[in-house]
Amino acid sequence: MAAEAVLSSVLSVVFDRMSSPEVVNWIKGKKLTQKLIERLKTNLYAVQAFLIDAEQKQIKERAVKNWLDSLKDAMYVADDLLDEVFTKAATQKDPGTFLSGFSRFLNLQDRDVANKMEEVIDRIESLVIQKDTLGLREIPKENMSWRITTSLVETSDICGREEDKEVIIPFNMENAPCILLSKLKYLRALSFYRFPLESLPDSIGELIHLRYLDLSYTDMMTLPDTLCNLYNLQTLKLVGCWKLTALPVSMKDLTNLRYLDISLTRLHEMPEGMSKLTSLQVLSSYVVGKREGNKINELGALANLHQTIFIRKLENVVNSSEALEAKMFDKDGIQSLILNWSTDKLREYS
Repeated sequence: MAAEAVLSSVLSVVFDRMSSPEVVNWIKGKKLTQKLIERLKTNLYAVQAFLIDAEQKQIKERAVKNWLDSLKDAMYVADDLLDEVFTKAATQKDPGTFLSGFSRFLNLQDRDVANKMEEVIDRIESLVIQKDTLGLREIPKENMSWRITTSLVETSDICGREEDKEVIIPFNMENAPCILLSKLKYLRALSFYRFPLESLPDSIGELIHLRYLDLSYTDMMTLPDTLCNLYNLQTLKLVGCWKLTALPVSMKDLTNLRYLDISLTRLHEMPEGMSKLTSLQVLSSYVVGKREGNKINELGALANLHQTIFIRKLENVVNSSEALEAKMFDKDGIQSLILNWSTDKLREYS
């Protein structure tokens, strides 16, 4: 059921974003009617209802397969448009000016954005109408799930255009900016696993659709600040980056990050503001710092953590009250908690 899984995840993202306060406020600001919002919601729900039946029939019916391909393309266009809008909006660092900045951006390009939004809705609506011709039936709600069971991103679930959604190819790093920008504009997943790579080009920050980035077992010593422009990034793997001693200072901006694996690195401390990453579900380790913003209490806001977490440099915890602010006892999903003081033999690696 690969198509159903992929499309369900894209539908979920698009539905959430279209229903977000920012987009709803923009629609109201542009005086588009509530009817348009309801039209979009209705069609998204309808697509989900007929998706399972279409998945089953596409094997024998070419017309249904073509319908699924067209639907997938329409959803990617919608997802790409929202990526661009939210990336522009997220550049407003001051939360108080977020909506005003969002509005200014849309005022500059409102006609283009509005036209694209209308086109996406029209395309989806047209595809929904075709369901009767194709003989697609609705699956009862009790037999389907609107959302995928886990929001953790695996490479097999990455959504992207077929020609460039995941690329694992050898290339000379001197040509990387050209390749990343000119050929992989819609890249969703990128793996340099065990690639002899010492640095990333600043242009990595322009891959705004990127969801999954694996730099494990590379020779990375630093990460560019532009990495934190990847506001849609959900998974970041840095396992075995032995030379890496620090994460970018703006890590807190990666608010969609759900999986961060920094095992077997030499991080001296965490960047400030990790408490902002409230979507995190897996955080392999946390290096306690001494400054406000990277102490152990930053873990308190990360209520969705599960699996295993290794907390290092506990000698930097001043007192028990500070430790309690991490609220580790409230994190029911944590299966294994490993505590480490720098005097331990494992002080060099997490």
